[in-house]
Amino acid sequence: MGSYQQHVLDAMDTYVPHKTFTSRQTRKKPLWMNERAFSKIRKKRATFNRYKETREGKDYLECTKARNAAKNEIRKAVRDYEKEIARKAKANPKAFYQYVNSKTKSQTRIAELKSDDGHVLTTNRDKAELFNRFFSSVFMV
Repeated sequence: MGSYQQHVLDAMDTYVPHKTFTSRQTRKKPLWMNERAFSKIRKKRATFNRYKETREGKDYLECTKARNAAKNEIRKAVRDYEKEIARKAKANPKAFYQYVNSKTKSQTRIAELKSDDGHVLTTNRDKAELFNRFFSSVFMV
């Protein structure tokens, strides 16, 4: 390989952003997902695809039955998982609080701050520096 090609490859490694794509098989499944729920979901997808191709009434009825069965199995799996988390809460409080925090929809962020000179700080770095100056001045060693 020539010197020019090596420079191009080095430049690509340095400056071209890389994005990796994961296939469906490597995605993480929800913690509550069990094999029964997963098989019902697969059956629901298969019956829906069959209905999309044929658009027949009997396929629609089969699709709705599979949908309802999958929904019921998912609800049961989530309920069983939550019961298990609650049962083990004393022995494993970390898992309990992880689950509780995953269910909260709000994310706490530091609001916009005003610096001493009146500028509004919006970036996390600027806010951290402002807090650092403040706490350094208050807690002198």
